[in-house]
Amino acid sequence: MLFDTNRLFVRHLEEDDQEWFYDMQSNSKVILYIKAVMNRKESKTELDRFIGYYKDTTVFFKIWAVVEKCSNKFIGI
Repeated sequence: MLFDTNRLFVRHLEEDDQEWFYDMQSNSKVILYIKAVMNRKESKTELDRFIGYYKDTTVFFKIWAVVEKCSNKFIGI
């Protein structure tokens, strides 16, 4: 865990997030103003890229998972 609030915690993305990440990336209402909806392969590629940022010192920003404490449910990035 990187940090937390009363209801949420923030952590690194993980391979196990693939299904939740896909659900977010394939939902046209969630992704409407960000980019095109992704299929499973595209979503997996993007998740792998985001995870790779943690080890890449040339990437200034990192993408983190936001998780609801009470349910341990991935709710966004």
